[in-house]
Amino acid sequence: ARDPNAPKRPVGGAYGVFLSENREKIQKQLPAGSGITGVTKEAGKQWKALSEAAKKPYEQKFAQNTEAYKKAMEEYRKTHGAGVEDDGEEDEEAESSPKKRSRKAGA
Repeated sequence: ARDPNAPKRPVGGAYGVFLSENREKIQKQLPAGSGITGVTKEAGKQWKALSEAAKKPYEQKFAQNTEAYKKAMEEYRKTHGAGVEDDGEEDEEAESSPKKRSRKAGA
């Protein structure tokens, strides 16, 4: 069971930072009644259209958020005991690549 008071791990990578900073602007560009799906589809298009240089500030901000999380987690562990685990997702690369299932013979 996770402690609800534990620091929250930043998620979504650089795209998540982009989305949170631009969500309102994107919503205003879309027709009234466009739901979350419309917003995320448009945000995905805009993100893909950005150059690497334009993505850099979002990547840096995500890195800063990750470092702040690590420091907060260290402080949290000092006050709540060294045995406290974080949310179990130590490596983002491992989290982002789904595991392939092996196929059974004849399938």
